[in-house]
Amino acid sequence: MLKPVKCLVYEYKERVPHRDVLAEQGVRWDWVDKDVIRLFFASQPNLNTTFSKFLNKGFIGLVLSSGDNWLTYCWMTTPYSRGPHHLPAWVKDLNAYWIFYSHTHEKYRGRGFYKAALQCQINRALQDSQDKATIYIDTAAQNIPSRRAIIASNFEPTGVITCYKLKFPKLKSFVYGKWNKDQEHPPLETGVIY
Repeated sequence: MLKPVKCLVYEYKERVPHRDVLAEQGVRWDWVDKDVIRLFFASQPNLNTTFSKFLNKGFIGLVLSSGDNWLTYCWMTTPYSRGPHHLPAWVKDLNAYWIFYSHTHEKYRGRGFYKAALQCQINRALQDSQDKATIYIDTAAQNIPSRRAIIASNFEPTGVITCYKLKFPKLKSFVYGKWNKDQEHPPLETGVIY
């Protein structure tokens, strides 16, 4: 039996670029290219391979760093590009940017770096689309810190996508699912979807 994965979806509503708070904190940000992958992720073969694949698909990656240490990374699809791998293929037909595959290094959590990365990606999408971008992001209900940062970055709940992943040995895996745009998100205190 397939176990569903529920992704809470949020849509960006404010159309005003955010100010650059990173320079104020002494944090550098770089758009991901092969050199950035080599610099920060050479010792992590899984991330090195994954990020190289994302670049080949035309996704936009961002890394926040301090010195030789990466703090946060964050990826975004562009309109009509292949959607995030954990969502159904029809996401690519939405003509939207989709922020996904974000992570803050354990040592640097709780300092606002994830929110700053979201702001950089939002600014990029707004700039590239001349302020007409539709921007989505999703997260697990249990990821309370992520949900708080997403809401603080002016995203509003836009339902839940229920996904099912089919894996075939030595073949591709397929994700299919349905987006219930009217389904409410669980309270931030519990993170439990009923």
